[in-house]
Amino acid sequence: TKRGFDSHYGFWNGAEDYYSKTIGGGRNKGYDFHDNLAVDFTANGTYSGDLYADRADRIFRAHAAESPDSPLFLYFAMQATHTPLQAPQRFQDLYAGESNVNRTKLKAVASAMDETVGKLVASLKATGMYENSIVLFLGDNGGASGAAGGASNYPLRGSKGTLWEGGVRTPAFLHSPLLGTEGRTESSIIHVTDWLPTLLRSST
Repeated sequence: TKRGFDSHYGFWNGAEDYYSKTIGGGRNKGYDFHDNLAVDFTANGTYSGDLYADRADRIFRAHAAESPDSPLFLYFAMQATHTPLQAPQRFQDLYAGESNVNRTKLKAVASAMDETVGKLVASLKATGMYENSIVLFLGDNGGASGAAGGASNYPLRGSKGTLWEGGVRTPAFLHSPLLGTEGRTESSIIHVTDWLPTLLRSST
């Protein structure tokens, strides 16, 4: 909305509840979930990853039916693995042996995120768009290694909010059937702002 996109779905602030879509506490607690500019109260009670995957599937299906020959760009800003660390119980049960509670929650949220990404790929395949798609996955900062975050950036120094490598280096990968079967690992420095010119140059 007002950022060059055709549609928007999600929240506007940060660190909101994955289920209730609320943020803050006490008198400052508020509901924050929007479908374009309209507040969407129907999202209340449904896990965010499921909501986003379902909306992406609807977008893919509509695009495949209405304009299959035109390009589609979907910016899917995952809520996971941001705090508050929340995931369905079935994902928490996967890490029942973990002694650190927040570490357990972080792993569960990461597994829920994996499932969401899998749903996106399945939707691309179901709509016949997968073979001509590029999937770029990247984080926005290093893990939050404090008491609430449960992350570890070892052996890198620092965490989210710092300028050490543990705060600014993130995992990323690019996947596409258009690239062939041979994988490649890139160890040189790349910044998020490099992706746009790289992708545009590759498409010409």
